[in-house]
Amino acid sequence: MVMRMLSQESFPCPDGLTDLLGAYRPLHVRYAAEELICREGAFAAGLQWITQGLVLETEGGSARGQSDAPPDLLSQGDLMGIEILLPALEERHRTSCRALTEVSLLFLDRASLERALAEDSRFSASLVGHLATRCFRLRRARARQVLDPVARLAATLLDVTPTCQPVEGEESLALPEAIDARVLGELSGLSSVQMRRALRELPGLRTASGQMVFNPRDLSQDALLLREGEASERLLDDR
Repeated sequence: MVMRMLSQESFPCPDGLTDLLGAYRPLHVRYAAEELICREGAFAAGLQWITQGLVLETEGGSARGQSDAPPDLLSQGDLMGIEILLPALEERHRTSCRALTEVSLLFLDRASLERALAEDSRFSASLVGHLATRCFRLRRARARQVLDPVARLAATLLDVTPTCQPVEGEESLALPEAIDARVLGELSGLSSVQMRRALRELPGLRTASGQMVFNPRDLSQDALLLREGEASERLLDDR
């Protein structure tokens, strides 16, 4: 049985975040791997900062290939519950978030968040910076939806390299065990058939000791651009 734990203990946290939030007494929360953190349509009680672990965020049917909104992989320093920052004071989650690994986070309730925004300009600046980064990341993810499945998978692998660990004695990177072929397919927006094809055709991708391993140098930017151009031409021909 999965269990969620709340406490005031400390654990690894993005630089400076503890100092910014300390005066507002955030809750320290842990989620087990595969636990649902928030569900689309549920009440958004506050803002959550990931301090450790990986989270898959989906909107509507995106995880099942039924939505144009690509899933997003969240990690240390990312936020959940940003809906409550909307001018209309959104009260419901617009996305669902599921823990891929054990996840630790800081939770700040609505009242404390409003106080922090009013009192601390550094806090506001940190939020603006995060939201800008997130905006461009999602735009890039949406833009790659026109790519060929192989190029789309390659682009996803390049996007998730910050979560990878180097393979000793190689130039290759190993994905976290939680990011398997199913999760890669969700992040890439590929069907199971497309994913099988992409796994066969993508150069240098292999499995070692239960983890997927690849060399970023094998994912040629020139090849991606060529495939993107071919995909764009096909879209124009279909009109």
